[in-house]
Amino acid sequence: MAAADEAATMRAVASGDLEAYGALYASSARVVYGLCLRLLGEAGAAEDAAQEVFLKVWRGAARFDPERGSLRTWILAITHRECLDRLRARGPAAPVRPEDLDLLPDSAMPPEDEAVRSAEAECVRAALASLRPEQRRALTLMYFGGYSQSEIALALHLPLGTVKSRARLGLQALRRWMQAEGVGARGDA
Repeated sequence: MAAADEAATMRAVASGDLEAYGALYASSARVVYGLCLRLLGEAGAAEDAAQEVFLKVWRGAARFDPERGSLRTWILAITHRECLDRLRARGPAAPVRPEDLDLLPDSAMPPEDEAVRSAEAECVRAALASLRPEQRRALTLMYFGGYSQSEIALALHLPLGTVKSRARLGLQALRRWMQAEGVGARGDA
């Protein structure tokens, strides 16, 4: 969907247009639920989180800014934050062990996820592959594994500042790569 179409859709949703909201839901629900399920690990919890995400999308539609990025990116950022909030609210489960981190994919979402098969997923894989290995690992664990920076630092026996630096530098490198390739965010997000 083009930026102008996304902005028009979100203006319609913000004005209370249920048809526009229904179309947005139909085009996004599967990906949102898939990410919730991946991060939360339970179908019921994923359903509840996805429902909350779409409630936040409905209530926050007027805050969508197409200059900062795509609608899909905005919705998935809301999804990611919602799931992380729910994981943190659960409290510490079992301590994260370094060997558990090796079970996560190195640079991509799971193959059954719809986004992996899309052109966007290929772009994400290429962008992540352009990073230094330690930056890629930090971002993969954070965004695809759902780990906090503190959990990563403990599991990898690194100072928290090192993990934060790797994540920040990795995000900066991803932004530069995406700008050079002409993909992704349409502004200075």
